[in-house]
Amino acid sequence: MKVLGHAWVAVKVFPTGEREKLVWGAVLPEMMFYVENNPFSYEEIHEGGDTVFKWAKATGPAWIDLGRGMITHGVKYGADFFNELDRLKQLGYDKERDQKFDECVARALGIDLKTAKARVHNILDLALEVYLTREYPEIKVWLSAAFARVTVSEVAQTVAAVFGKNEKQAGLAIGELKDKIRPETLTDTQGVARMWCRFSQSLPEQKVGEKKVVDVINLAIEKIRGNEEIFIDQVIERTKNNVKAFSDI
Repeated sequence: MKVLGHAWVAVKVFPTGEREKLVWGAVLPEMMFYVENNPFSYEEIHEGGDTVFKWAKATGPAWIDLGRGMITHGVKYGADFFNELDRLKQLGYDKERDQKFDECVARALGIDLKTAKARVHNILDLALEVYLTREYPEIKVWLSAAFARVTVSEVAQTVAAVFGKNEKQAGLAIGELKDKIRPETLTDTQGVARMWCRFSQSLPEQKVGEKKVVDVINLAIEKIRGNEEIFIDQVIERTKNNVKAFSDI
């Protein structure tokens, strides 16, 4: 999943939580891959939601939902468990039979086939973003509200305190992520493709052509058509079962 998907999962898993902080937490782990000068390790910013939760529980409940949102994103408890190719069959992708799709991803992104296989889940995620922006436009509103009401500096101060990082460096990285997401632009395939082009600036392929990204997302949209809700429900259900220990303050 990408930003809309992660926000949706977080709010569905913790429906009574503080939405703005849940949403911030849900997208924050993307910083691991799509920000130039990220001061956090993978274990901290991508898989460390439980650490943020425990810190907030010990110091005061204000930031508990930031930790919860992060938890719903990661591999250990959350949605990114499904990034592995053999876990994407429910979404319509078969790693044994979809070599042609892998090749399309390679051509679109200007990368070799081995790297393309690592990007396949991203392209499927982007197709799911297009579905979500059409079917659940409120998610964009949630993201915009989160970014407006909870400042970058507040989030940076919190995660820097939890993981012992420089607050200014954390703020610059989080601000970069926010600038690359731009929720108000996520209205169609082109808007989602442009977000990926911004994200790609921090990947080895760096400059990718917007039209080629649009075309490969459209291919992915056809591949996942009819499977979207089944997959989303599967992600939400697994995550709910995994985070029961974080449901009570």
